[in-house]
Amino acid sequence: MSTRNPAPDEPMTTLILPLILFTCIQATPPAQEVPPASVDATNDQEPVSVNRLLDRLEKSGASLKSLHGDLTYRVHDSLLDEAETRIGRVVLQQKPDGDRRFAFVFEEVILPGGRGHKEKQAYIYRDGWLIQLDHAHKQMIKRQLVEDGSTLDPLKIGEGPIPIPIGQPRAEVLARFEAGFAPAPDHPLLKRLKDIHSLRLVPRVGTSMAEDTERIDIHYDRKTLAPIGIDMLMSNGDRKTAMLRNVVLDRTLATEEIALLEISTPASDQWTLDVRPLKK
Repeated sequence: MSTRNPAPDEPMTTLILPLILFTCIQATPPAQEVPPASVDATNDQEPVSVNRLLDRLEKSGASLKSLHGDLTYRVHDSLLDEAETRIGRVVLQQKPDGDRRFAFVFEEVILPGGRGHKEKQAYIYRDGWLIQLDHAHKQMIKRQLVEDGSTLDPLKIGEGPIPIPIGQPRAEVLARFEAGFAPAPDHPLLKRLKDIHSLRLVPRVGTSMAEDTERIDIHYDRKTLAPIGIDMLMSNGDRKTAMLRNVVLDRTLATEEIALLEISTPASDQWTLDVRPLKK
């Protein structure tokens, strides 16, 4: 494998949605701890307020051990009026010591016009590094998000380099976002979702996400609070949307699911390794 010097960092917006998904997953409660009737004791199953929903999301992720499901991720380019869709899986594992790992593995891409083909691409986070594996271009990119030996959570608002809105204390979320209930999803990928809580987050002026993000809509299953849809509108008009299906919580991960969390450096000399240490 050849190695090249780190290139200037491209905009992190290409990775923001997967990271938001990961943090939303942290906010998902174990299925056995959610009352089967509804999240709330109200007849319409709606939280009394946005603050109450944020409180529930904050508390519900404390005991999550694992999650896996099918993932569809679509990016619409507003300038070209074209969309590309990737289909794959997501796996998350949280150990008792707090060590968190996740993997987004895409195995199929549908290009503008509807033509699809197999194309493997993976994003893996563990041990303070985010690793991107691009099999089509034979490239591995390793981005360090946390200093060696650090115990900071790289995805926690105020600690890590990437501010993430969900799974954090309500006060920290509201310090960076204006929060409200979102309308019913109108994106073709999400408009069939039913029985959901829909949260809209708008980055506050002066925060890092306000530079390129207009708003984020996150749709949760009403009974389990599992995040099943995310719709992210960028300031330039681009739209990034994700849908999770067949979500399974807190089941012992199968061997093949654990394998997705492992990182092995490709041995072929045709692969390029791009290492990007954390900037001081």
